[in-house]
Amino acid sequence: MVRIRRCKTCKGDVPKPACGRIATYCSAACRQKAYRKRLADPHRIPMRLMQADMEHMAAKTRHVKALQLLGYEVDLRFVGKPVRPKAKLRAIEKPRLTLVKRDPHTSAPVTPAEDGDAS
Repeated sequence: MVRIRRCKTCKGDVPKPACGRIATYCSAACRQKAYRKRLADPHRIPMRLMQADMEHMAAKTRHVKALQLLGYEVDLRFVGKPVRPKAKLRAIEKPRLTLVKRDPHTSAPVTPAEDGDAS
């Protein structure tokens, strides 16, 4: 049984080529129409940005877990004052990873000033 492929845009028959793979669209006009439809999707850019942010956070989580396996205690916090955006496109300061050393006797965090005095 020979299955006829349909164009994704106009649902017309796609001509079978003499060799190579079967086309998805019946003509260049249908291919261009599908491209413009994909381009007009309002969720296209935000979805890509959200995916990139999620991948970035997953990588940061892997780094935190690796440091914790090595015995470090990792604390995520803002270094300095958080910046409020004045315009829509202005960037907000992102939290940085900081390593927190613990005193082995009291298990209290050791600040850099205390660390320098102890040596």
